[in-house]
Amino acid sequence: MPSETSMLYTEAQAMEEYLSGANEVVSQITWEDHHPYYPKQIEDLMLFIAKSSWVFGDYRKHKLPEVMGKVESANIEQVKCALTTINRSEKWVTGSWKTHLEQNSLEPLIKRAIMLTEPKSFLQKLNPFSK
Repeated sequence: MPSETSMLYTEAQAMEEYLSGANEVVSQITWEDHHPYYPKQIEDLMLFIAKSSWVFGDYRKHKLPEVMGKVESANIEQVKCALTTINRSEKWVTGSWKTHLEQNSLEPLIKRAIMLTEPKSFLQKLNPFSK
């Protein structure tokens, strides 16, 4: 049975693939009756994130601006909080996914998620002081 970290790593890699597809169609987002119409690639990305282990099921307080200001030092819980907030944001602010995609908010979070969960090599496990 894979470890939780292994599962998170696999999901983060998949998110990166979905994000790549979503980024290709951001310019195709249209507005209809005061609501955005998101291409399938963007809906697929957000659905994958929503169903992943990278989103919290509860409604704890998330500090998105704080995490986004220091993504490079964020821990797994902070990355999860930021992804949860971005994923749910469309419920509260129409067009927020569009804004987050245009501002490239997801890419640094997903890259950090991969870095935090990527398997370490055998030598790194033997020497925890190596990078």
